[in-house]
Amino acid sequence: MIWCLAQNIIVEMFLYHDQLAVGKRLSWAPLAPGGPWWNPLLFEFRGRTITFQGQVPWLLAPWLIYGGVILLARKSADQLLGAVPTARQSSGAPSDR
Repeated sequence: MIWCLAQNIIVEMFLYHDQLAVGKRLSWAPLAPGGPWWNPLLFEFRGRTITFQGQVPWLLAPWLIYGGVILLARKSADQLLGAVPTARQSSGAPSDR
């Protein structure tokens, strides 16, 4: 999560500073609870602003991505293990060993 936030802060400060400046409405707001109407300033660095709405998706996205990867890994493991015969298969007769 720290990696995502750090990258987003750098991008917001140096690449998108004209698009995400204070007073400009957000044109998109995925995972942003306040939409374009509420976007408080978190801090300012050398005249560049970092806003709350710009950071919220990066607070939530790592958890959603991680959860999705875990879910897909479990599903893949279940499918893989379901295709491989196990040592203990019920054949109806007890084993002699």
